Amino acid sequence: MKKRFLTLMLAFLAIATTAGAQTKYDIWVGGVQVTSANASNITGGDIKSGTVTFKQSTNGVSTLTLTNVKIERSGSGKQGIRTGFAGLIINFEGTNTITTDNSCALRCDAETWLLTSRNSKTTLTEKIQEAIYVTGGNTLHFRGTGSGEIFVNSTSEYAIEGEKGTERVRFFSAPIVTLNGAKGSLVKLGNVIFTEETYPGISVTLKATNDTSYPQVQNVAAWNEYGYNHIAAPAYKATHPAYNSSSKTILAPNGLSGNLTSYDIVINDDVVQLNSTHFPDANFLAEVKKLYPNNTNGFPNRGFYSKAMANAQIYFDVSNKNISNLKGVEHFTALTRLDCYNNQLTSLDVSKNTALTRLDCSNNQLTSLDVSKNTALTRLDCYNNQLTSLDVSKNTALTDLRCSNNQLTSLDVSKNTALTRL
Repeated sequence: MKKRFLTLMLAFLAIATTAGAQTKYDIWVGGVQVTSANASNITGGDIKSGTVTFKQSTNGVSTLTLTNVKIERSGSGKQGIRTGFAGLIINFEGTNTITTDNSCALRCDAETWLLTSRNSKTTLTEKIQEAIYVTGGNTLHFRGTGSGEIFVNSTSEYAIEGEKGTERVRFFSAPIVTLNGAKGSLVKLGNVIFTEETYPGISVTLKATNDTSYPQVQNVAAWNEYGYNHIAAPAYKATHPAYNSSSKTILAPNGLSGNLTSYDIVINDDVVQLNSTHFPDANFLAEVKKLYPNNTNGFPNRGFYSKAMANAQIYFDVSNKNISNLKGVEHFTALTRLDCYNNQLTSLDVSKNTALTRLDCSNNQLTSLDVSKNTALTRLDCYNNQLTSLDVSKNTALTDLRCSNNQLTSLDVSKNTALTRL
């Protein structure tokens, strides 16, 4: 009997030891602490939906991945995510929304990286306090792949605030970041840094839309831009409003007094404003704006698009839109198909659209068409125009060429050996 009791006790101790060996990490998601036991599937608390996982690799890179996650929390001290885990990468995939009321959506008590995957959209919203709070002189990094987006929104306070004024925020390549704080976007920080890797494709927009008496940038001790980045303020139509080290904010450009408040500040070397300068044809501009509609993720149209956003566009149909000028299409260098038939075009420049495999510009008023740079074309429709000549000698991949009802007197297709239809 004693032997059996001893065996049971040993078994119990073994179970207790195994349970005690569970590792607890200084990471909390929706009120749930991350441990070695739940790392593969973190659920419960205020995690309403989606998948949360944590992986600690042997090379020291530890990643918390949120995929289509929805977190809703209310009450003081109830952060959406809180981390004191040094060097943690928070990877956002799919569509994520983290909403808190009376506590920050994200609190960083250690160095933290926010990583966006391709085409992901993540919104962090706090209703009363700052949306992101960085403490202890630590650094928050933004980095992404493809056209991932992060929206940081505080409806009453700041988008990102530091604790001591020594904390840092760094922006790397690719993500599209919108910081929308009622009283400011970047506040009480030691340094805001745009690294050499920021280009191409990053776009950072600062807003302070709920209260125009506050500038977006406040008490930022240093502002460092590297590479080819610059600041642009669409509302002022300025190129370089300047960071001022004395006032520790960004001042209004072009001799205008005061700080930038409710106006967008865009930091991006590849930003293209959606205006008549870049798109002189009003009908074409209207079609481009439809690619980036108003109220995306609850945020108004930014009035611009970045290189990363344009590179995500591979098909553009602007046929039957009464367009007479397609200037601006050169910004969409990733287009593989462009349909612009049944318009009023008298000229068309597609020399920058070298990825095109299909172009339909039929039923216009074109007198010339240069496709010498479009060597990937497999189909070209240019019938019902006023072309007097057409050189397709460089378009050796063409399998389908439709050029009837023009003013052509000759056509050389000797180099187009792949043609199956003419």
